[in-house]
Amino acid sequence: MKKFELVFYANEKFKFPDYFPDLIMDASQHLIDSLKSSEQPIRDDYVVTENLSFAQNTFCIHPDSFLFLDSVVRNRVAWAIDSAIRIFAEKKGLALATGMVPVGILGHLIERPKLKPPEQRGQSIINLKIAYAGSVLSDFFQDSAVVKSFATSDITVEMIEFNPLAMSDLAALSPDLVIGNWAGGFNDPAGFLSLLRPLLGRSFESYLLAHGLDLENALLESDADARAKKFRDLSRAVVEKGLLIPGWRSRTYYVAKKGIDRAHSASRYTPRLSEIRLNR
Repeated sequence: MKKFELVFYANEKFKFPDYFPDLIMDASQHLIDSLKSSEQPIRDDYVVTENLSFAQNTFCIHPDSFLFLDSVVRNRVAWAIDSAIRIFAEKKGLALATGMVPVGILGHLIERPKLKPPEQRGQSIINLKIAYAGSVLSDFFQDSAVVKSFATSDITVEMIEFNPLAMSDLAALSPDLVIGNWAGGFNDPAGFLSLLRPLLGRSFESYLLAHGLDLENALLESDADARAKKFRDLSRAVVEKGLLIPGWRSRTYYVAKKGIDRAHSASRYTPRLSEIRLNR
């Protein structure tokens, strides 16, 4: 009988033991890159496959920040972050997220909305505190092209790394923006929008209602086509108001020793799209 050891880790700073694991189900791009350059690289008897994923990261204006109710300054910030994201994504070959609903889930936008250039630029420097979790995002803020892009927009950024296992402490950090990463295997946006509560410190319904956007109307719609349209309209409005700035789509990898059957080693909320196509 085969024996397995199950190891849990909370972030990409995880250090492997002396031996290499037989299976990593959701290895980040950062982890893969680190392993390729480390003293303990992925061996030839392992297979690396990109996972099918709907996950994306999103920059969210925190409701306690001065940006939440100041549309003029918020527009400047949203424009600057959107510009930096586009530069970083093109440089790294990443697929841009299009809105608050991840691509592949009901109600997602086909194209990313284009923000209007700010009316006031270069009048004063804006100092931002941005909270994030994970070393992948620190790579974004430390990228030379991103740093230059923020400087051009007269914006300075203080990065605050928070522990995703201690979300209740996030508000005490007083961030202006917080970066979330979500999607999981939810087919409907209602499933993952509730995950924004611990990031924002309030329900997403009240967050949007403060700006005249009615999330409940979309959540209560039972017709699939009408529901998708309402979420598309809502997503477009949220992005254009600069409340949520979509980042890029996350890439994760399945790393397994040859001979391990993927179908019996991974757990998902929903079937893989390839299986859905084969069984239609």
